[in-house]
Amino acid sequence: MIAGINRLDNTDHTINEVVKKPVILVVDDQPENIDVLSNILRDAYKVKAAINGEQALQIIQEKQAPDLILLDVMMPGIDGYEVCKKLKDNARSKSIPVIFVSALQNISDRVTAFAVGGVDYITKPVQSEEVLARVRAHVQIKMMQEQLEQSNEELEIRVKQRTLEVEAAYSELHESYRQILESEAKYRSLMDAAPDAVILADDGGHIEMVNQEASRLFGYSAEELNGKLIEILIPQDVKNHESFREEYINNSHSRGQLKNQRLCAIKKDGSEFPVDISLSPVKTKEGDKIIVDIRDISEREQLYTQLQQAQKMESIGHLTGGIAHDFNNMLASIMGFTELAISNCDHRHDEKLNEYLTEVMIAGERARELIAQMLSFSRRNNDREYAPLDASLLLKEVVSMIRPMLPSSIDINYNFEPDTPYINADPVQIHQILMNMCINARDALQGHGRVELNLKLVKFEKSICSSCHDSISGEYVVFEVTDNGTGIDESSIKNIFDPFFTTKEVGKGTGMGLSVVHGIVHDHNGHIVVKSDLGKGTIFNLLFPVN
Repeated sequence: MIAGINRLDNTDHTINEVVKKPVILVVDDQPENIDVLSNILRDAYKVKAAINGEQALQIIQEKQAPDLILLDVMMPGIDGYEVCKKLKDNARSKSIPVIFVSALQNISDRVTAFAVGGVDYITKPVQSEEVLARVRAHVQIKMMQEQLEQSNEELEIRVKQRTLEVEAAYSELHESYRQILESEAKYRSLMDAAPDAVILADDGGHIEMVNQEASRLFGYSAEELNGKLIEILIPQDVKNHESFREEYINNSHSRGQLKNQRLCAIKKDGSEFPVDISLSPVKTKEGDKIIVDIRDISEREQLYTQLQQAQKMESIGHLTGGIAHDFNNMLASIMGFTELAISNCDHRHDEKLNEYLTEVMIAGERARELIAQMLSFSRRNNDREYAPLDASLLLKEVVSMIRPMLPSSIDINYNFEPDTPYINADPVQIHQILMNMCINARDALQGHGRVELNLKLVKFEKSICSSCHDSISGEYVVFEVTDNGTGIDESSIKNIFDPFFTTKEVGKGTGMGLSVVHGIVHDHNGHIVVKSDLGKGTIFNLLFPVN
């Protein structure tokens, strides 16, 4: 074993190359097994070795922890299952993926391996291609998970910093208001310079003065608001603002500032939006007044929504990938043994048995297709190289392929604007999602209706993506898929891109189609906008950046 590791360490690599390589820890009590795995991995990875579980747990505590562990099951002392449990109980090592490598082939051994925290299971004797493929996949998944966690942490830090900066600015602004509001000329200029809406009202809630930002935010002129009750800026169905103001006024003998009370506000055009409201008392020659400081928090809440969506899709992606790997391993055994059973079946005397086994193989193929969709969703690849694509040619091809799949009672038409710009894309993936969308439209029509596909260049301003909830601005090449089918209710639109969510009847959909569409479109830096009316139909807009 020592000789094998020495050979690995003495290979001719520069220091920078060694540092950049992911570290793989091989744990096996047989030196020849360590040599075999080391020789397979040595070109792409830096390999460390341990001859038992105790030594492996000691190596984990070193400064440079491994990126992945290949762990034998049957070892003296503590076996591989117990080692994996200890690794998952340790905060330092719980995120390191563990692949079991064992001669044990019973399904119970595999189940135990996954139950204690393993991510994969390789049987001995090992095949070099299989080892490299599985190690490479799990190392890439770990790197993608770390990158996503770092992005989420950075986004959380941005939100917290922005909140602290704004709150500090408002605190300073309140202090300034109390000092200079005695002079109308001074506080008028100060109010107009404030970054947020500021309203001066009397104890009864009548508006006496507004700044320019308040007029812009709510859409009223200063003359329209003067003398009106401040409730004109609050939706009628929102009642908590009344108790908020009355509680403040009733405690006027000891009142101070009330900060950052979240309410809902309404513009002159009737649109509603979330705000934080702070109240500050001011004594003037005319009596007690209240300064109402109104902060539009739509952007902040949108950031939180994006963060929550990113975290949700990350969690679902990890879960989906884990389920797919487990199912794939079990499905391989099921289909393999079924194929053997078919080959050994006497077709002349066991015709019925052969028919049953064939049905098992057909069901297995369907399950394999579902697993492929699950893995496609969980293994999003933002490093894929795309090429310029003429979307109009691809649209024609999709229509020609989907038309024979539709009954004669369903019409399908397409149209594209001339000189539509190219997009940077993978034509196979774009073809896949357009086929998915057409099949969904066919199912929504329930045998009768029309499907329309349009390709056009659209300029968006302050739109919102229906799947990631990010804001959309700028020019995009849009694939528009329209049907006049049953439509989707508003509550379901929020969930249609989640894996396994489907509006179809039981047995008529897996719930993975739109999840795959979500993954592919966003891998291309695009977005999705959905509009639907129950009983009237649905419009899906797939947005791709202009090349």
